[in-house]
Amino acid sequence: MRSEASCELKVKEKYEYYDIEGVTVGDLQKAINHNGTKWGDGITYAAVTTWNIHYDYDVTDDDGRCSVKAVRTSVEIVYHLPRWLSPDSAGTLLSSWNDYMAHLKKHEFGHKEIAVKSAGEINEVLASLQNFKNESDLDKEAKRRTNEKLRELKDLQVAYDAKTRHGATQGAVLASQ
Repeated sequence: MRSEASCELKVKEKYEYYDIEGVTVGDLQKAINHNGTKWGDGITYAAVTTWNIHYDYDVTDDDGRCSVKAVRTSVEIVYHLPRWLSPDSAGTLLSSWNDYMAHLKKHEFGHKEIAVKSAGEINEVLASLQNFKNESDLDKEAKRRTNEKLRELKDLQVAYDAKTRHGATQGAVLASQ
């Protein structure tokens, strides 16, 4: 009887900032629109979270049948966020900015959570692969099932943005107080 495959999941997070300046909400919005991250849909966003999932696994051969013995999955998360260079010169706008950034980060952390959950599911899928006649067949099934999970992940990310209107329903809106 085959023992359970071991699974390891590592998450690495990184922050990258683009600088903006301004003394009014309009100034900051204009700077975000100019310096923000342009995405594949052609729209410039204030913040974007990218993810990259890598996986590897070890195979065991038991009585001529191949199974996964151990899975290692890593998720690299990069948050692309605005950084206001002169908040001390703006007075009451600072409170609005801090509120905006807290909500914006909350939204972006939601993207991370979706990616990490999907990486865990990839671990489970790979760990469940057993009883293949050779390693090539196991590899083909691993790639097929992993690619399916990655397509689902992309769809989940798009649905999350649609549901939250890119964070607007979570309060990620820069407005005057």
